[in-house]
This record gives sequence, structure tokens and C-alpha cells, in this order.
Amino acid sequence: MKKILILIATVMCISISAGASTITNTPISVNDDDKQSDLSTVIFSAHIHCDGCKKKIEKNMAFEKGVKEIKVDIDSKTITITFKNTRNTPEKLSAALTKLGYENKIMIIK
Repeated sequence: MKKILILIATVMCISISAGASTITNTPISVNDDDKQSDLSTVIFSAHIHCDGCKKKIEKNMAFEKGVKEIKVDIDSKTITITFKNTRNTPEKLSAALTKLGYENKIMIIK
């Protein structure tokens, strides 16, 4: 009787694990191109002078809609912002920089 119960338990475990593997092995289609296609990058030239300017821009611009990444280069006086183009525009980002007190000009839009 004990052998029969062990055999039944083993068969159930095998069938459950086989069923679970068919569920987890089902591929899920995730198209990263769609996520990447709605991202744009804009590079601004701006009057930034010091590390304080850099921190102020990084801190405040992170709250603008759709902003994903901000890079501030003090030496070249550029600000590179990657954002969702469905949520924001280069012109609106430029206006936000101006509102922070930084004169800027859009150099490149990718």
C-alpha cells in the first residue's frame, strides 16, 4: 500500500511539473523596438558654469514629463536629455531649462 501511495505521489509530481514547464516555456512577445521608437534625444547648449548648475538641472529636469535620462557636461556646456516623444517635446524641455534660469539653444534632435 505504501509503495502505491509513493508511486501515485511521484506520478502527480511529474505531471504537475510537466504542466508547469509548458506554461512557463510559452514565449511572451515583447517588442523592445516599440519602447525605443517613442524615445527621442535632444542636445542643448546652455550657460552652465559649475557643479551646482549640473545638480540643479539634473534634479529639476528629472520631473519633466517623459524624461528618461539627463546628462550634463559642464566642460562642453551641453545638456543631453532622452525623453518619450509622446509625453514631451524639445521645445517644452527648452522652456523648462529657461524657467530654471539657463539660457539654452537646441543643437541636435535625434
